Amino acid sequence: MAAMPATAGELHLVCSPTNDLHQVLVANKVKFEIHDKAGAAVAAATHGSAVMILADGYPAKPTQAAPAVFEQARKKRLRLFIEFPSALPGLKIGKPRRTRLERAVVASDFFG
Repeated sequence: MAAMPATAGELHLVCSPTNDLHQVLVANKVKFEIHDKAGAAVAAATHGSAVMILADGYPAKPTQAAPAVFEQARKKRLRLFIEFPSALPGLKIGKPRRTRLERAVVASDFFG
């Protein structure tokens, strides 16, 4: 996978190069680093930076992240986004349900 060097306010992605968000960031010349595994992204991220673990397997397969990933992210005070997670520490994740016309738009400067 090709990687673009991140700068201050760095962003790390865990996804395939065919992921739609990856393609939008590349098209808009947003600097980020891409990783194959969540653990690698969290390990490479500097204190306080952002890591997005994206759901390449949606809707067939929830996104996996080992408990150690969450602990390391907490210690580094990372801004962590996990799309369609299979598990989150301290939370019960139910089975996916079919929806009809439900949508949400979230706008925030949280990730820089």
